[in-house]
Amino acid sequence: MLKDLKILLKVQLLRIFGINDILHSHDKKKKSTAILMAFCFLVVGATLAMYVGMVAYSLQMIGMTKLIPSYMLAITSVVILLFTIFKTNGMLFGANDYELLSALPILPKTIVASRFLTMYVNNLAFSALTMIPSAFVYVTFVKVSLWFYVMLILSVFLIPLIPMTIAAMIGAIITAVASRMKHKNLISIVFTMSATLGIMALSFGSGNLKANDYANLSLVLTKQLQKMYPLTSIYSKAMIENNGLSFLIFAVLSIGIFYLFVRLTAWKYVEINSALKAHMTKSNYQFTQLSTKSPLKALYEKERKRFFSSSVYVLNAGIGYIMMLAMGIAILVMGAKRLETMLNIPGFENVIASISPLIIASMVCINSTTSSSISLEGKQWDILLSLPIAPKTIFDSKILVNLTLSIPSAVLTSLMFAFALPFKGMELIWLFVTPMVYCLFSAVAGLSINLKLPKLKWDNEVDVIKQSAATFIFIVVGMISVAIPIAGFFLLRVVSANWIFAATTIFVGGITLLLYYHNMKLDLRKIA
Repeated sequence: MLKDLKILLKVQLLRIFGINDILHSHDKKKKSTAILMAFCFLVVGATLAMYVGMVAYSLQMIGMTKLIPSYMLAITSVVILLFTIFKTNGMLFGANDYELLSALPILPKTIVASRFLTMYVNNLAFSALTMIPSAFVYVTFVKVSLWFYVMLILSVFLIPLIPMTIAAMIGAIITAVASRMKHKNLISIVFTMSATLGIMALSFGSGNLKANDYANLSLVLTKQLQKMYPLTSIYSKAMIENNGLSFLIFAVLSIGIFYLFVRLTAWKYVEINSALKAHMTKSNYQFTQLSTKSPLKALYEKERKRFFSSSVYVLNAGIGYIMMLAMGIAILVMGAKRLETMLNIPGFENVIASISPLIIASMVCINSTTSSSISLEGKQWDILLSLPIAPKTIFDSKILVNLTLSIPSAVLTSLMFAFALPFKGMELIWLFVTPMVYCLFSAVAGLSINLKLPKLKWDNEVDVIKQSAATFIFIVVGMISVAIPIAGFFLLRVVSANWIFAATTIFVGGITLLLYYHNMKLDLRKIA
């Protein structure tokens, strides 16, 4: 079993990170893409480490230094939990290479373990980038023993296990239930999205402080962290009090729960995957009248059906729009003042009212269906090239699917913000115009990046949707496009916000037009 596990894990990691292409490919473009990806990873990793360090330092500044280890454990665990839920269906269940692996003399538990360990390696980097910088701040102000450093290093490897297991458990239950129903993908999408929003609501809800709680802020936050993630009390006792027994309990629980779930999943793994691969057909099918459509409409419907047919695609490319609408509903129902109290962010009400257009725009730039739409064509790309259709028609159909999702979401969110917060004059205009321009930018920029960095050879759609260079670089570009004007808003206090929104909207709109017309001139045969 261990030999098979090692081979499977090696193959999956080499495929995900593109190491085979770097080592064995003679294509300079692939190697340049790998270098660019590595640079982007370093930038994002350094940014995350700096942010975590700032949060830990903020806790120290308000006299809650001893809260740093448990605070970071809870935040890291919740984030890993949320992101792993989206990977379960497509990586653990329903993978395209399942039939190939099931035909080999490999035990189901070996396949399950290799899938889990692949997700584990991805989450391990996030665990290290949050726990190590925060620990550095902690040891700067608190005298610790050598045993603290040993526990810290071990905890980096242990922390992802339980959140991953809980996420996989939720995903397994949803997948098992959905696999027995007619509309498997729809049920899976609804259940997974509901579970994700529920976890987010519980996490944010645990931060609800009453006015008289601020006198005992440290005690209150400790209780809230324990409510958010019960293991924080054990972990905190281990790290702060140097308690070896508590750390041993934490380690045994993490490894034990993880191992137990792998065994339980392996028990029903074949049955669940077989159900997911099955298709229900109607027995009363009758041939009726055929209809004709324009090339653009036909391709648009093909793209739309492709999007909604994949739960992985919907959950990862559509989460930003769901979060955007959820944020708008929260602002409308609860009001910015109450949210400020719940999230424990001083001045949240004033900030969100001032930069609302950019906050909505940031949700638009979290994801884009077009950043993986070319790659998802896979082996069918040659078929698409053989059709007598102009490149513009193909590109427009992919852009329209993204706009079908982003524009209604942005408009509805802007309307909710407009009713909930006081806007007047030009502020109200930018509230709608700026997010709309970012919707266009998101669709066109995502397509441009994917055209530049296509990945047409893949075995698992998760590799394209979540882990491809195009998807990752789009997220970085989207973050930068919003971060620069937000930074300008805070740094250029003397400049009116309306001027910042105007300059941002015109600049982003101009970039969008340049990218769009550049795409129209591309030779699709060179992409293949």
